[in-house]
Amino acid sequence: MSSTSIVSDVLISSAQRQSTVQNGGIASSSLFTVILDNSLFGRYQLKQIQIPNTAYNVFAVNGSSAGNNIIYFSDSGGAHTYTVPPGYYTNTTLLSTLQSGMNGAVGSIGTYVVTQGANNNLVTISAGANFTLTFGTNTVNSISAVIGFTNVNTSGSASTYTGTYPLNLRTIQNLFIVVTNSSGQIYKNVFGANQKQYTFIVPVLVNTSDIIFFSEDFFRQQFVVGSPENIITVSVVDVNGNSLNIQNVDWNFILSPILDNSSVLTGQSSSSIVVPNQNNTTVVPSSHVVLDHKGVIPNTIYPSSDILRF
Repeated sequence: MSSTSIVSDVLISSAQRQSTVQNGGIASSSLFTVILDNSLFGRYQLKQIQIPNTAYNVFAVNGSSAGNNIIYFSDSGGAHTYTVPPGYYTNTTLLSTLQSGMNGAVGSIGTYVVTQGANNNLVTISAGANFTLTFGTNTVNSISAVIGFTNVNTSGSASTYTGTYPLNLRTIQNLFIVVTNSSGQIYKNVFGANQKQYTFIVPVLVNTSDIIFFSEDFFRQQFVVGSPENIITVSVVDVNGNSLNIQNVDWNFILSPILDNSSVLTGQSSSSIVVPNQNNTTVVPSSHVVLDHKGVIPNTIYPSSDILRF
């Protein structure tokens, strides 16, 4: 007779992090280590994630990722820069901040006006005399892409310039979650460019300060734990693999074990395994059942009077 094991979902919360990170680094909500009561083993799916959208949309340099908060310009008073303080910006607050900063730059002609087109969302920068936007000469941490200008210098023979593309403050389109084991190996599920690898990708579809919610209903993301592991490190990174500052706001995600024999490595036996060796074992999920492609429980006969609700 087969034995029966109850298998539960696994909650990973930054609020339950250790004071230090196992492979180095300062523990925060965007880089932390947790020690689980039971070991992970087998195949897991991201069931849901809840994380505040608290990463700045205008920011300074972050690791090897360039910032996007400096405007470069020159006028009769010389060459100037203005660095926008990192933070959360709306269209209105960013343009007013740029205008004040350009006018306040030492030696600036002080007559700059920054506006946005009502119909095309293009940014226009004008002044009382000719000036030059030097986005071609200066590219480090440039704000050009945010306000819709290309990386070229303007002519210098005009007092008004309009961007090529609409203002775009959705500068972080996705969050990437990287989960590593105690040996520093990444549980890989998403592969990007330049040999970047991630465990999960989370689309940012809400405004700043709202809660990003992702569930398995959007699309399924899975990874395999090849041997029992109860110490994992989690980091929130950008597309370049650099840690994102989410202002140390706590968040969490839930992993669900995938309960099929083909997804679990055999030959292991441990009383602490979350997904046990399934030879001679009947696994009963505690929170959900696995449905087939038609949305029903396989090998189940439903009475004609039953109504299936999903």
